[in-house]
Order: sequence, then C-alpha cells, then structure tokens
Amino acid sequence: IKPRPRVMDNGQKLIEGKDYSVSYENNTNVGTGKVIVTGLNNYTGSKEITFKITEKKKPLQGTVSITGKAAYGETLTADVTINNENAGEITYAWYVNYKTAGTDKTLVLNNASMIGKDFYIEVKASNCTGILFAELSVDKNGSTTVQKGTSPAENKPQNGVVNDTKGVDTFTFTGKAGVSYEYSLDGGTAWKNVKLSGTTGTVSVGDVDLATGMLKVRAKETNVYLAGDSIWNTT
Repeated sequence: IKPRPRVMDNGQKLIEGKDYSVSYENNTNVGTGKVIVTGLNNYTGSKEITFKITEKKKPLQGTVSITGKAAYGETLTADVTINNENAGEITYAWYVNYKTAGTDKTLVLNNASMIGKDFYIEVKASNCTGILFAELSVDKNGSTTVQKGTSPAENKPQNGVVNDTKGVDTFTFTGKAGVSYEYSLDGGTAWKNVKLSGTTGTVSVGDVDLATGMLKVRAKETNVYLAGDSIWNTT
C-alpha cells in the first residue's frame, strides 16, 4: 500500500524526486503504515505520516429468518447465522413502510399502529459488505402482516351459572372489570352486548329452553385483540 502524499510550499506543489523523496514503512499488512517525506536539494528535513491499513471487506454470508407469531402482544426475533469469520459487530434494523421500527434482535409488537403492517429486518456486520434480509411469512409467523392478538386468558368469563326461575331465567358469570363482553343465544351466530355490574355479568334468557351450548358469553373483539374464548350453558 503506497498512498501518495501531496507536498506544498506556500501553495506551490513540489515535485517528487526533485524537491522531496518518499519512502514507506509497515505498508504491507493490516495495521498502521508510515509514509516518510524527505526534502531534497533546496529542501531539508523530513516528515512522517501514519495511515491505516484495513482488511478488505468481504460480502456478508449467512442466513436470517424471523421467528415468532405476527400478532399483537407477541415478540418477533431475528434468527441469524453468520458464516464469515471475524464478521465484526452485528447490527439489526427492523423496518415498516421503509421507516426504522427497532434496532434490537427482537421486536415487541405492543402498539396498535403495528396491526396490518408488514415488517422486515436487515442485518449488517461491521467488517462485511451487504446485508441479510428477511420478512414476515405465513409459514414461520402465521401471516405476512401483524394481526390482532389472542384475547388474554384473564379476560375469559368464568363461573357461568344458569339460574332457573319462573319466567325470567338468567345466566350469570364473572368477568374482569374494564373488559367488554357479549353473549349469543343461538350458539354464536348473533351477538349482543352484556354489561358487568362490578365483575358480575347477567344475561336475561326469558322463559325458554336452550339446548346445551346455545348460550355463549365471551370477551368482545377490540382494536388489538380478537374475541375471546366462550363459555356456555351446560344445562
């Protein structure tokens, strides 16, 4: 490696071999090299300048895939294999709509604005050129875009009981305060809202006979969660 110095005297470019000579030290291998400029004829003295010699970057080789369910509340992870030796520092960049969404190996899907978006990741290595690229897939992530999440287990109604009274049969259950619930009297085709009183929900059935499983109650679908699992009448 022989970088050529530019030698000036008050704005006047000097001529190598006439005004100065150039020699080098440690300019073969990776490390710090040295160029030495020595004055000739009308010029005396010398000056040493160091320069860095780095290994030529090689193309990044390896694979990356995204693991984890593409749904709200889940975590996506970059599964990376680097085949280069001394690849250097590995960096991650998650993108959505060509904007950076995260710079860690993992990405937590915890924002409603992420739903319906298609995320992808780029992996780089400081000592290599190029990138490794992966995007969401049906096979590995269940969808090519982020979907609504599964309703939390704690939102599922509990302790469903049929209260058989004359004329006004009811179905009571225990829910979670702050969660909206709905019920169906036809096995899950049509749904209506049911409000909680504290943590108790009451569905008025009337004086009708319902087959087992026809009365269902579940947590309603929200902007981030799908409708929850149902409980139903067993009598």
